[in-house]
Amino acid sequence: MHYYRRSIRRARLTRTKAFFITLLFHLLLIGYFTYGSDVSLLQYLPESLQELLGSPAATVAEEGPRP
Repeated sequence: MHYYRRSIRRARLTRTKAFFITLLFHLLLIGYFTYGSDVSLLQYLPESLQELLGSPAATVAEEGPRP
């Protein structure tokens, strides 16, 4: 019985480590691709999230083209 409890604890620890390592890897990968570029990371967000964050790019996009 004691061995069963230890194996469950170890499996939970392994899953938690894997989650955080994966999260860190993806954040670093996104940062690597956006660090040297001239494009803002906010440009890739949907308009609803841009409005929620108060991005000035969202208000400019609503004006539309000028003749």
